[in-house]
Amino acid sequence: MSRWLVAQGDRQFSAQNLEELIQLARDGSVSRTDMIQPPGATDWLYASEIPELQAVLSTATTYNDDDLS
Repeated sequence: MSRWLVAQGDRQFSAQNLEELIQLARDGSVSRTDMIQPPGATDWLYASEIPELQAVLSTATTYNDDDLS
């Protein structure tokens, strides 16, 4: 099984495979700045650095405080 770890601040969870990770990115549960540890890796990468997520994350809508005013 190829488990992908995701870190969001103090929170950490896993996706069971790349397809689940992509779905989490599509639904907004994973953002560009979240840290991802691919299966078998010891280093963490920004989600935006993972080629399979780049297209999904570039189309995801992100909001900041300026958007809400």
